[in-house]
Amino acid sequence: VINTAQALAQQLNATTRGIQTLRNDAEMGISTAIATANNALTQIADINNQLQRVGRTDASTAALLDQRDKCVDQLAELMDIRVVTNDANQITVFTNSGVQLVGAEASRLSFNAQGTVTANTQWNSDPTLSNLGSITLTFPHGGSLDLIATNSLRSGKLAAYVELRDKTLVQAQAQIDQLAAVMASALSDKSVDGVAATSGAQTGFDVDLAALKAGNIVHLTYTDTVSGTTHKVSIVRVDDPSVLPLSNTATADPGDEVVGIDFSGGMASVVSQLNTAFASANIQFSNPAGSTLRVLDDGAAGLSDIDALSATVTESSLTGGGAELPLFTDGGNLFTGAITASGTQQTGLAGRITVNTALIGDPSRLVVYSTSPLTSSGDTTRPDFLYDRLMNGSYYYSPQSGIGTTAAPYRGTLRDFTQQFISAQGEIASAADQLKQGQDVVLNTLQQKFDSSAGINIDEEMAHLLALQNAYAANARIMSVVKEMFNALLQA
Repeated sequence: VINTAQALAQQLNATTRGIQTLRNDAEMGISTAIATANNALTQIADINNQLQRVGRTDASTAALLDQRDKCVDQLAELMDIRVVTNDANQITVFTNSGVQLVGAEASRLSFNAQGTVTANTQWNSDPTLSNLGSITLTFPHGGSLDLIATNSLRSGKLAAYVELRDKTLVQAQAQIDQLAAVMASALSDKSVDGVAATSGAQTGFDVDLAALKAGNIVHLTYTDTVSGTTHKVSIVRVDDPSVLPLSNTATADPGDEVVGIDFSGGMASVVSQLNTAFASANIQFSNPAGSTLRVLDDGAAGLSDIDALSATVTESSLTGGGAELPLFTDGGNLFTGAITASGTQQTGLAGRITVNTALIGDPSRLVVYSTSPLTSSGDTTRPDFLYDRLMNGSYYYSPQSGIGTTAAPYRGTLRDFTQQFISAQGEIASAADQLKQGQDVVLNTLQQKFDSSAGINIDEEMAHLLALQNAYAANARIMSVVKEMFNALLQA
């Protein structure tokens, strides 16, 4: 079991490396394409100016036009462009979104490559949040434009590289990160049930949050008895207040309301934040002792009812007395789903996931879940738990993986989700291959039409030449006969 778990973790690590290598290749591809595009833009501008000075059509002009056409072809491979020609045979090149690239003067493209690409390096339209390079177009007389942020690149190699680096491969990484996160959480998540509590006419529940870690969740269900509306709330522990407030998509459950609470200030601060957040809900939070959180209704007023209270915490011990255990870790640290200013712990987890070294050192803990009293030999509680969670457990999966939507996220077993995203990747690859084949046919057809109209057929031209030679010979013979007739008439 340990060996198989290690092999799975290593495969996830290797898949992450493969995805990030592809993203890094795309980043390098953008840098190379930018250099090629700048060279083409400069040459087009130079040739435009030479044509303006020449002002005539001759062999040298034709050579310049051919050279400029090659530059336009190079540019068209890199980005979607539109070419406008004026009466002087000069051209102005625009992107299809309307941005001018070159005319009498060339704009210049630049790319601020950021170095090694990892799962945690992602592009953002806000430069202060982005840690990947962006493509900037600087105009000849000042001013600049971010072509990625303005969606000015819609096709060509540059758009393809950007699509791969920032979307397609990011989603592929999100899929295996989601698999790693759910798999780790499924085995280590432990439920702490609330205990009924009262205070005078008020009723509700107490829950002990001593084991609650950053990213763990307190689950609260209460009913607004006036409207009859039941609210399902996920209170997420946050230790970095800079990430607040949390988005409602912080959890994959479509039916919950997400509330992030900063726990770094202790229980008194937690209670204060909760009472502020639920000021209009007719419920009351308090801390009767230690790490206990109490939630009560409004008592005799009868405007609210507390239906349930519990917490999902991450088990940190191999012998905590329950079947749950941290079989998989985040590079040796517990995976709790923490959210910080640098992102969620889930991002890149597939590249860091490892089997718990303590479990590798003592595989008996796959069976022994308690040392006091000691788990009896042959006890199947933990093996049954592991098998059931991995094979039969049903979980929500984030729509960031591309499987399901925010309103209707995918829910199923780990095996079902794995099959879903492998199938999705296969369909994406197949669709891309079919699109490439179709575009190759279009390109070849257009190239053939261009060659037939612009190229020279030597055989055909030789036939024309022979016809001209024959016509010349026939005309020469006629002129010779006419001359002989005149000579004869003059001698008569």
